[in-house]
Amino acid sequence: MIDYSTWNRPTDAEIEGIQKVNQTTGYENDNFTDDEVLKIVLDRSEFAGQCDVTVWILSEVHPRFRHDPEKRYVVQIVFYEVENVEIADFNHQNVISAFLVKQQEDQKLGILIGSKFGGDITML
Repeated sequence: MIDYSTWNRPTDAEIEGIQKVNQTTGYENDNFTDDEVLKIVLDRSEFAGQCDVTVWILSEVHPRFRHDPEKRYVVQIVFYEVENVEIADFNHQNVISAFLVKQQEDQKLGILIGSKFGGDITML
């Protein structure tokens, strides 16, 4: 079990491009709560330690959608300089319950994507 008490919700300033996601989907940053992780790709070919997390945003779980309620969005979140990745219990759903950050001793951000059903992802 992950101890969430030392982690914080990221601000919009810590997630480059979140304003474009908010504008397109019609809702403010809710930390991707109840969205699903579709895919995780680790790639060292272009940038050392790149990790891409693809998230599926489902309009029916976001009652505040100002646009088409049948719409689905796919968002790719790219992390750079990832040195350690832990993935546990990745499955067919991976519903996000927490998208959190923590300042590390080396001043880099640690990322935690917790799930209420499915995979937990920790990147340091």
